[in-house]
Amino acid sequence: VTLSSALENIPGVANRTFNDQGKITFDDGTTLNNYAYQSHGAIDLRYAYRVSSNVVFGTLAMELGNSTLKQTAENYGFNSVISGPGLTITASQFPTLESYAQGEIAQSGIGQGGVLSTPIQMALVAATVANDGVMMQPRLVNSILDSAGNTVKTMEDTELKQVVSSDIASTIKSYMKYLVDNNLYRWPAFEGTNAGGKTGTADYKLPDGTDAIPHAWFISAAPIDDPEIAVAVIVENGESGAVISAEIASYVVRKAVLGY
Repeated sequence: VTLSSALENIPGVANRTFNDQGKITFDDGTTLNNYAYQSHGAIDLRYAYRVSSNVVFGTLAMELGNSTLKQTAENYGFNSVISGPGLTITASQFPTLESYAQGEIAQSGIGQGGVLSTPIQMALVAATVANDGVMMQPRLVNSILDSAGNTVKTMEDTELKQVVSSDIASTIKSYMKYLVDNNLYRWPAFEGTNAGGKTGTADYKLPDGTDAIPHAWFISAAPIDDPEIAVAVIVENGESGAVISAEIASYVVRKAVLGY
């Protein structure tokens, strides 16, 4: 979502070089660190996407500002109840923040802080990007059959809106494919599927205020040049989306695309 907003609203951002020294230090002395305190040095936007640079995407969120980034998130369906035949999706949340709350704005740019999302919302994000930026109305089934197997009703495809341009969607898909093709871990089940994806790690705290084991996310679409499936996987307390969630997603994608 932050990548979409940056590509749409910051001219030349895809050609910039970022200096990732491992953390952002805010005026109040607090910091936003990369995962495992990694420092990536001089990197471009595509590489920042691949390694989930909190420094780069937190910085982009601050450049965009809360209002612009929130608008992009809402274009994708955040802060709205999304309905379709057979289901209603609880609204995911993207916060409204004051301009001086730079730390919180940076956190929102990496999906932390006040951001809350359902798995189906993130599946819709992946599907929208894969579908050239067009969000389709979600539905529970494609058709209804009677007891004899005859089709009683077929659910028609319904476009909800053009969320991002096809050019921006194409760039994001290329980044997604780059991530899977050059993954930092081994996801052998993705081989032959021409898939793209994105890792995610959701930090949260226990009721007593101590840090909990993060939830692990992975979203994917495949084949990325002519998509047949979009999937979102969350493993509660899975720690890192690059491990268990990506592995699960790879098996789902492989079964859908290759049949085994």
